[in-house]
Amino acid sequence: MIQSSFWPNFLFLFLAAVTLTAGENTLKKQMCECSKVKPEVNAAFEAKHASRHKRSTESEGPEDRIVGGYAAENPKPWIAKLWLKKSEFLCGSTVINKRYLLTAGHCICKVLKCTAGKPDYVAKDELAAYLGVNKHPVKIDNSDIKGNPLFEYGVESAIAHPEYKVSFDIALVKLDRDIVFVPNVLEPICLPTADDKSDVPSEDKPLEVYIAGWGKTSSDCVTNEFGPIKNLKCKLPFKYRDEENVECSNSRSPSSKIEECKSFQKSMKAEYPPSPGTSVIITDGTKNTTCYAFDKGEHGWCQGVGTDDEFDDNWGWCEAGCKLKKDSERIAPILQETRLEILPLGTCKDMITSGQYSFVGKNEICAGKKKKFKSTKIFKKEGDKYTQAGNTTDYLGMNKDGKYAYDYYIAGTDSCAGDSGGPVYRWINDTATLIAVVARGFGSNNQDGCAELNYPGIYTRVAKFLDWIQENAKDGVC
Repeated sequence: MIQSSFWPNFLFLFLAAVTLTAGENTLKKQMCECSKVKPEVNAAFEAKHASRHKRSTESEGPEDRIVGGYAAENPKPWIAKLWLKKSEFLCGSTVINKRYLLTAGHCICKVLKCTAGKPDYVAKDELAAYLGVNKHPVKIDNSDIKGNPLFEYGVESAIAHPEYKVSFDIALVKLDRDIVFVPNVLEPICLPTADDKSDVPSEDKPLEVYIAGWGKTSSDCVTNEFGPIKNLKCKLPFKYRDEENVECSNSRSPSSKIEECKSFQKSMKAEYPPSPGTSVIITDGTKNTTCYAFDKGEHGWCQGVGTDDEFDDNWGWCEAGCKLKKDSERIAPILQETRLEILPLGTCKDMITSGQYSFVGKNEICAGKKKKFKSTKIFKKEGDKYTQAGNTTDYLGMNKDGKYAYDYYIAGTDSCAGDSGGPVYRWINDTATLIAVVARGFGSNNQDGCAELNYPGIYTRVAKFLDWIQENAKDGVC
């Protein structure tokens, strides 16, 4: 016979099983049945960025903002474009149920005052949304980046988080009618079911996420990954341009003007770097000289920002985007996607400076593409002869005091302007899950930037705002 005292205890255990804890760890149900599409692996992307970790299609998930990514071929049925009519501003957003999109607060706060976050603000004259335009190879016309009217939804209202500011950069957009879901074309994404740390990497396992958008494929004129200045803004115009009105020099690289490099190239031609991407160090016992390819590069070369005028290690080869003059030329005509790693909290704090680029770990994550440092050969010069004297790690000038803390650097791919508000997602139990919202980025020269050296992107954590999302989007539940 069951004793009566059993029932209070049983009820307590049952309720505890349903609810983890009060508040932020409360389990949530999905608002609608969410998409089951698979992640994609892009061979060209993998080769370009030389991923450190093997992947398969069954593993967890792989400006304005996708730089260094790839044209998405698999459908991303949850992604939507958000167009701010009066300011002609593009943002990304994510379908979370049959009536609501999740986006960044700063996207809608361009048309709202965002002082109280009232949900009854009618924004139909200022916002439009474009859904179901993710399927490859849907293209957009760069002269009309807002979207095709056939895919347009009106906006009934929009609400930013009531504490909207940096680190509370999240908002909801209510559409003017219910979404008609189409499998693999237009479907909502899953949200986290709790603040369960599924957006926090562990020491022994990287946490990879995907980001997609129609934002810029490049920002400013920056150097590429071949060095010596890698993935940083060009100083334009610079003192030694070889042609008028040319931003990147088309002369041979500055290494071709250094006597030590010229002497080594003449004596040890087989060992001299033939093309951008490698270097050698020449030492005479008192001074080290790093020599790079004499090649002018496909797009020329430029001086890096914040450097002096001694053209030995203050320059880099230019990215293709340096030749683009208009922002419209940088907008992606096809949905772009990239894959990054969420960085540990301590790394984010190290790499993200104060001021407008501050980082609040409680509500934000940062992410970037990790790259391994390369080894460089050292040659010792004795008289007119050179002998190999070993190898050293090329820390890209970041370890001059021997205190650089990491065995990698961040560069090469990122979200960018126009991707703001878009989705950051990973696959959990074979289901795409929205981890964060694209918030902001920054770069060298104390300016905005995308995919620059050790400037990770910053994203608003969705799990920290589950209660607010569920409460304010509940009339869109399926």
